[in-house]
Amino acid sequence: MNSNNQAQACDEIRGSFNWLKDLLGYDSVCFCFPGGKHDKKLIHKVFENGFQLARTTELLYVQHTLKANVMRTTLQVYNHSALTYTKHLLKHKRLVTLIRFLTSNSSYDILSLTENFLKKTNDGACFHLWGHSWEIEEYNLWKKLEDIFRFISGNAEFKYVQNKELLT
Repeated sequence: MNSNNQAQACDEIRGSFNWLKDLLGYDSVCFCFPGGKHDKKLIHKVFENGFQLARTTELLYVQHTLKANVMRTTLQVYNHSALTYTKHLLKHKRLVTLIRFLTSNSSYDILSLTENFLKKTNDGACFHLWGHSWEIEEYNLWKKLEDIFRFISGNAEFKYVQNKELLT
């Protein structure tokens, strides 16, 4: 998806909205940018075409910061390297989080990162886990995902919500 071709981007976004509506039987609320690539023009097109929430693939966020209904994420169910996380944080100029990541002693293991970031959550914070089913299958991450679910489930201090519930 490329914001330089506005007509094509609009067609793809509108097509996604309509396909999901036909499939689900109701309007979909959230749109995730393919490959995580987005800019202000694409964000505008997402909302113009019926979605109410746009999700990026920016990682290592725990704050509940829906700036203009754009949501960032905490962790992806994928074995990223420490270098990948470091480059990602530098790209988005998130130096405080980079220092926290580098000094966390949790390395880059997804379960260790989950434990570390959940310790940092507070009232109103959002821990957002996401993943592609094909990657979980291809890289045999089901056990790791189950371990994460076991770790985060049943905590009375947490409220478990769907993306659309973050709008209220």
